[in-house]
Amino acid sequence: MASTKKEGFLTKLIKFIFTIACIVLLIVVIVGIQTVTTVGNWVSNVSVGSFDTAQFADLKEESPVPFLDGVTFGDLGINPTEDTVFDVVRLVMTLADGLKVEESEIADDPVKDEDTTSVEEKVEQLLPEGDGYLSILENPITTVTPEQIVYTPNEIAALCNIMIGEADSSSNSNVQYLADLNATVRQISLHTENGEKQVKIVLSIDIASIKSQIDGSLPPFIADRLGDTLYMTFVGNLSVDANGVLDTETQSLVLNNFNQQQSDLVLSVVGSVVGLEVEGSVSQYFGDTLGGVFDKIINNLGKVGVLSGSTATYSIDAIDVENNQIKLVTHVA
Repeated sequence: MASTKKEGFLTKLIKFIFTIACIVLLIVVIVGIQTVTTVGNWVSNVSVGSFDTAQFADLKEESPVPFLDGVTFGDLGINPTEDTVFDVVRLVMTLADGLKVEESEIADDPVKDEDTTSVEEKVEQLLPEGDGYLSILENPITTVTPEQIVYTPNEIAALCNIMIGEADSSSNSNVQYLADLNATVRQISLHTENGEKQVKIVLSIDIASIKSQIDGSLPPFIADRLGDTLYMTFVGNLSVDANGVLDTETQSLVLNNFNQQQSDLVLSVVGSVVGLEVEGSVSQYFGDTLGGVFDKIINNLGKVGVLSGSTATYSIDAIDVENNQIKLVTHVA
């Protein structure tokens, strides 16, 4: 069961995205009769029943945003004294466009049932008798003599999902967090960018239950803008040291089909509202969480390398992007 803070983060995230949809409606209705003006002047002159909007005449970057406790206009990247209404319209409309996406837009090579079957066959013969899959997160798998085991990225994705499903009995905080988020790894793939070997991890988060709790009071044409699933796409640079230890460095983490700046905006605002205390950005935190799970699994399954006879060579070359393979040499007891 998810902790209060994790439930709170997701709930705030969904509410924030719904708020974006509501702002779109408001702006579309009002902007048509407004001249181009700064955000501060526009808000202070809008008529909202008996509500006195003149109090917003002196909005600044450090001014708090109504309904988003602890968040300033500066946090949203808005300067009310300089940015115009249409600057905000462009921002909000861009975010609104990314509220609902099809999985095929995000994951072009999703995990299949055969990935689960094949990774189970490979791992079960390596596990000590009585140990479950979660033991891989606790201790390295060892064999009497080194063995070459080759995995596809999506076999590792399937293994992640098996572990997430068994996370209640795990002491690994990262896997626990993914389970609490109702997360599923939809795809892991390899590619090369600017000479760097990279991994892409696509994570889906089931938000249907949280969505159903908060959208009852919203008009259907707004509630329907958000799907039952949010997607996080992580990209990390891969490196391997002389001992075959893999390290993944976060390069990006985005929501749905937002870009990095838009994702940073949404996640940082929600993180601030819910009081999520992390070092660095919230995007970096989630990226490091995903990268950490990936590294832990790979490094406990074996050392990144190629075995020739009884001699192992450890290097990044064992991450074979062209043939979609991760070559590992098992640890020796």
